[in-house]
Amino acid sequence: MSKTLEVAMTPEPGYVMIGDSAELFFTKISEHGGNLSLPCERLGVNPAKMWSDDEADDFPVTGYAVETLLEVVAKMGTEWDCQVSFLPNYHSALYAATKQKIVDVAYCPFLVDAQQSYCGPEPPSATQIPGCPVYNESVTWQTATPLDACCASFNYPMMVNSVGGLVSRADNEIGQSSTLDLATLAEASNLLAWLMVIVIILGNFVWLVEKATPETNPFSSSYVTGVFSAIWA
Repeated sequence: MSKTLEVAMTPEPGYVMIGDSAELFFTKISEHGGNLSLPCERLGVNPAKMWSDDEADDFPVTGYAVETLLEVVAKMGTEWDCQVSFLPNYHSALYAATKQKIVDVAYCPFLVDAQQSYCGPEPPSATQIPGCPVYNESVTWQTATPLDACCASFNYPMMVNSVGGLVSRADNEIGQSSTLDLATLAEASNLLAWLMVIVIILGNFVWLVEKATPETNPFSSSYVTGVFSAIWA
């Protein structure tokens, strides 16, 4: 028996796009009355169900969030599929999931904040967080405001990031190499040498300034030992 995960998403550059454009996605959503609904078989760089020639302007629906959603659903098992409602803004997607419950999850790069997580109808006394309005059936994702989109459970971060760099793993089509040439190595060595000279000069300056006040001088009166300590101070 097949199961369908209902998802709400919102266009965002790099995360949810048509081709390389989030603006084009917003235009398509507007043309469909504010909700462009697509099965997951139409999503991704290489969708399971390809777009026809007259639908080429809608292809491909891709981005970091789209591709990771497809990976998540694939790992849920072969009995699972998904249907995505692309809505015009984050609070509409969040409201559709948390209050209206017409989708199972809002899968967007949300900035998690206290207001969106808070569930109490009255503002907490110790903070500036507004209360979370009680669900009103007359309010839909089309009419909801950012204050209505609350009481959300942000279960898992979409992206865990740390300081990192991009490196070339192999020669690419334009001939760039992951190895360092001698000119680049010489330039880097020259830069490091000048950096060392500047640090030593600053160390000497700090040592001389502190030496002028021996009663508070934290460094050794010996030149080599004192300058070395000043460099690392």
